Amino acid sequence: MAALSRLVIAVVAAVPTTALSAGSDLVPLKAAQHTPFALDALSGSRAALDDYRGGTVILHFFAVWCEPCRAELAALERLSARMAQNSVTIVAVDVGEVDDRVQRFFASQPVSFAVTLDRDRAVAKSWNVDVLPTTFVLDRALVPRFIAIGDCNWDKPEVAQILEMLDHTPLPAKSTALDAPIPEN
Repeated sequence: MAALSRLVIAVVAAVPTTALSAGSDLVPLKAAQHTPFALDALSGSRAALDDYRGGTVILHFFAVWCEPCRAELAALERLSARMAQNSVTIVAVDVGEVDDRVQRFFASQPVSFAVTLDRDRAVAKSWNVDVLPTTFVLDRALVPRFIAIGDCNWDKPEVAQILEMLDHTPLPAKSTALDAPIPEN
């Protein structure tokens, strides 16, 4: 029994504190880059991150076996309803689960936002997701601006303020081929 207690203490000590704290806040990211991706969606279509350019995106990594993730999906559904007048889009990314399990879960608890399937965990790895749930908030140019590691209280007024601020921030001017410098030979 003492050996088991030491093992539990060692495992808990090795877990980052962000994974142990409930209700983490959105934390600003500095100089973050995004990795584009395209995944199959539960709806049967293919969803690419670039499809959402022009609006604020909440990119939510989760699994249906994860209890905090389940509660957070319901909170994100409430947020989606509250933000309906804004161009805020929620994209949920199920990490490494069998399609049937995910489909059964959402058949009993449907959501109005896109649910995509990261079957081989490649997208989660490319975004350095080690803890579920993990959520990124991307600006209208799809640049990650905030992160929540662990569950987030999406009902907080501060969250809505952040999303509205990002939603009303103009997109940076896009350069065109005419703006690019002419290469020298």
